[in-house]
Amino acid sequence: MKYCTACSAEYEDAVSRCADCGGTDLVSADEMHRRGLRLDDDMDTRRFARAATADDPLTSDRFVEVLEAAEIPVFARARSDGPIEPATSGVGWWEILVPEDQVAKAAALIADARAKIEASSEEAEKAATDEEAAGEAQAREP
Repeated sequence: MKYCTACSAEYEDAVSRCADCGGTDLVSADEMHRRGLRLDDDMDTRRFARAATADDPLTSDRFVEVLEAAEIPVFARARSDGPIEPATSGVGWWEILVPEDQVAKAAALIADARAKIEASSEEAEKAATDEEAAGEAQAREP
């Protein structure tokens, strides 16, 4: 079977252009999927589960980048522990979701990313403390 890339109409293999879309070229189902296009009868049956949480949107974005680089489907959503939405209150956390069959791999990648974030935070804190001490020492000199 072939499919229209514009309307996803299905055609017999002998047909090369879509009659509904004014002549759009038809491609195979594999090509549709490669291009990220859905078929009319496609139904995403994957179940997503939480791989991690993040306390802020920047950390959430970093986790998403790491997972996307590993070609793991991912989405992050803001969550709240109370009735107030995080988007309006600025309070909340982010849930990182991946397909159930990739939770273990994603969790390991996120743990590594979290360790790197924490290490760079500690380095920045130490550098700030050292700079402050140097400034104080310089201020005490005659």
